[in-house]
Amino acid sequence: MEAALAEAARANLDTTGGTLVDKHATTVAGLPGLEQRIAAGPVEYVFRFVFVGNRLYSLSATGSKPQADGADAKLFLDSFEVDR
Repeated sequence: MEAALAEAARANLDTTGGTLVDKHATTVAGLPGLEQRIAAGPVEYVFRFVFVGNRLYSLSATGSKPQADGADAKLFLDSFEVDR
């Protein structure tokens, strides 16, 4: 599971062409996950990954740094729910 999370995070770096700003473990509904922030020029991406069974879900918010740090982005990312 950790290897798959690391691979997904690496793929985001490759795809965005950005620089890793932060990466830390998180949980969604008590399930293991990862949150990753990437900066690519004036744009910042916040990715949240979570495993549910044998599936990996990815959710992201993108915008300027103030938008990526903003209440709307946090509300959106925190609204993600999963059924076990």
